[in-house]
Amino acid sequence: FFSCVPLALMEVHQEEQKDIGNDDGAKSPKSESITRKIQRHLTLIRKALWGDLSLSEYQKIAWLALIFLLIVGSYWLLRTQKDVLFMKITGKLYIPYAKMGTFMVMLPLIMLYGKLVDVVSRQMLF
Repeated sequence: FFSCVPLALMEVHQEEQKDIGNDDGAKSPKSESITRKIQRHLTLIRKALWGDLSLSEYQKIAWLALIFLLIVGSYWLLRTQKDVLFMKITGKLYIPYAKMGTFMVMLPLIMLYGKLVDVVSRQMLF
């Protein structure tokens, strides 16, 4: 996986050396603007990391990454508030019982879900 990145960067470096190799001082027809070179570098890095995907696949990945970011960010913000809200509603003494109760409820649910994954086909499960 990581061996692809240096190879792609080596290709870019070799192409740049060809462009620099002109000793006559005139611009070669192959010379590019800085933004074009940066775009080419980023394209090669993107292809080395994720392969040659179509634009629609990149859009899907971008949307899924955004959704994941929002879910994780929301959880991160609300995680600190759950104990405070629970203490305010019920009191500090009931927090250990709530955590133990959550464990006791989630353990069978996770086992049931694992069994469902084994028995039911993927299309019917989701």
